[in-house]
Amino acid sequence: MVVASLLLYRLTFTNILYTIPLLLLAPRFEDRRVAMLPVAAVFLLVVGGELFSARKALGLDTTPLILTIGLFIPVVLLVAAAVWIWLRDARCLVRYLASCAFSVVAGIGLAVWLQSGSEAVGKVAEIYSNTFKTLFSTLMPTTPALIATEEVIQATTETTILGVNADVLFAVCVQVVYHSFVPMCMALIGVSALISECVLHRQDTMWQQRVANWRLPENTIWVFLGAWALVLANMLLAFPAAVSALSVNLALSVSLLYMAQGLAILLFLVRKRNPHVTVARIVVPVILCMMLPGLNALVVLALPLLGALETWITMRKND
Repeated sequence: MVVASLLLYRLTFTNILYTIPLLLLAPRFEDRRVAMLPVAAVFLLVVGGELFSARKALGLDTTPLILTIGLFIPVVLLVAAAVWIWLRDARCLVRYLASCAFSVVAGIGLAVWLQSGSEAVGKVAEIYSNTFKTLFSTLMPTTPALIATEEVIQATTETTILGVNADVLFAVCVQVVYHSFVPMCMALIGVSALISECVLHRQDTMWQQRVANWRLPENTIWVFLGAWALVLANMLLAFPAAVSALSVNLALSVSLLYMAQGLAILLFLVRKRNPHVTVARIVVPVILCMMLPGLNALVVLALPLLGALETWITMRKND
């Protein structure tokens, strides 16, 4: 499983799922400390491999920040997997939120570092900006492809992508990440955990029913409403950037939890008609719909709304 995890990490399209083999392996060990050994091994190999690859650049002032950014998601996913494995006897919501806690702390720390305005941060921002422009210049047929020369890199400040200044577009992308890194990490952690649990309990009808009956505490609705009220107030009053980022991250994070509740409601309603329907048969089509333009917006809006409405409307009744 360690080898499988490393292979998934090395593949571009599966590296965000590389902790799944570790989550599938963990239940085979009764002792949780033994179950943590494969996680520790993968951590050492991943971090060690990245440090070895960057050994020639370790003396540069930009290297620590570039390594931190590059290892942020892999380390967050590994720590989340370790916490998920360690808290295997805890309630699902507690287990999940605890798994996501490190991503919040680490993300805030990285954001503070990036906002420090140091010379190294400026150089790293320029490197990522030029990489962004080069990537999109290659992908967009209407934009001339760039050659990696100093003259062209200097000229990239005038590059446009789909008629928009590339620097402006890069800044917008940075702000999107800055305002949504917590729910992004929560989604990645949740997908890995859900896939592994679906595989482990694929023939467990009691587990399928527990998922269909899963719900958030009723008082969570006040966090949901308060967070979105704060986002609306920020749009009207223009709060400081840090407050704006925290409010949007909180609102989207709670919405993600209500999306999970909406998914549970959908599963309950389907299983009410056909008790043999599994979690995977509902989750897979939903994930596919979220990949399709147009349908993804409908799913992202409908599921959290469905989950939140159950606070006032009983949607899961056993006739």
